[in-house]
Amino acid sequence: MKKFNRFLNSTLFYRLSALVLAIFLVIYVTGSTGNDTRLARQDNPSRVSSLTSTKTKTVSMPLQLNINSNKYFVTGYPERVKVKITGPAALVTATTNTQNFSINADLSKLSMGKHKVMLKADGLNKELTYQIEPKTINVTIAHRETITMPVHVKYDANSLASGYQVGTPTTSVNSVTVTGATSEVEQVAQVVAPINLTKNSTSTLTATVQLEAQDANGHTVNVVMTPSTASVTVPITSNESSKKVKVNYEPKNAEDGKSYSITGDVDSLTAYGTKSAISKLKSSIVANVDVSGLPVGTTKQQVNLTPSASGIRSYSETTANVTIKVTSSNADSNGVQHGDSSTSSSDESSSEAAGSSETSSSSDDTNTTASSSETGSSSTSASSSSAAGSN
Repeated sequence: MKKFNRFLNSTLFYRLSALVLAIFLVIYVTGSTGNDTRLARQDNPSRVSSLTSTKTKTVSMPLQLNINSNKYFVTGYPERVKVKITGPAALVTATTNTQNFSINADLSKLSMGKHKVMLKADGLNKELTYQIEPKTINVTIAHRETITMPVHVKYDANSLASGYQVGTPTTSVNSVTVTGATSEVEQVAQVVAPINLTKNSTSTLTATVQLEAQDANGHTVNVVMTPSTASVTVPITSNESSKKVKVNYEPKNAEDGKSYSITGDVDSLTAYGTKSAISKLKSSIVANVDVSGLPVGTTKQQVNLTPSASGIRSYSETTANVTIKVTSSNADSNGVQHGDSSTSSSDESSSEAAGSSETSSSSDDTNTTASSSETGSSSTSASSSSAAGSN
């Protein structure tokens, strides 16, 4: 009995007891897990499959550069890369949903110039494998430079409809910060906000446009601008005005020895044109009437009223009916004007009444005849009447 009690209090007993209890615990836990697994398979077999299956999924991730961005400027790299992740389905799903990892390109130990760099993932669970597309990138490292440039609006005025003009364009951004490699930034001559006017534009246009950095030849320079877009407004208004003017008719191609008197059925009209042209327009315009070859007498014809001044687009009247009176302005050797039929008849009657005494009187006094010739048809008629009375 003493030996048994001594055994119960011995270290060996305690070890054997602990071993037996451990065996019972393992048997119990294994049985419980098996039952739970069987129940899970019966209740939700897809859940068990998702926990134990392998899954592959591809996501797009931003590329991060490990470099002093305040001192250096890097070009040639993609903004985003594709990452193919493979591993336990639940872990892959959680990782792609949260995207709590990064894709990096370590440029910290590279010098100026062009380099080929391997991309690496950081922060992925060790149970996951991955593939990055592309695996490597080609970059150019240069010294960084930053300047400030004003923004100019660029448009094609030829797209405007006739009679319209562009006012002063406005932008939401007056100046931008231009950043890039020193060699590129030094080429920037201007920053423009290009806006396309529709054909025959007649109304004010507002649009958000992408800003462009250009060199002296108008070519785009590879730099980064902040901000990169701007809202542009181009005011478009009518450039036309009008004015009422009188019409003066003047002969064109007039012949020597003839006088012309022209009247028309259009006394005034309205001129339409640009505001600057209308402001220079006088109170009357000249309508030239071609009188070449017209005989003595009255002629009627139609003339075109066409603007000749620059900037005058049209007239309210396009044609006019005119009356042209043509008379002769030369006198013959007997002191009678051409075309004065009443004076000629009076002279003939006086000659018949006076007889030979008029002829004698005319022959004796040459100066009197010359004087009558200068005074025109009325004086000629008066001289003829005196001769008749003496007879």
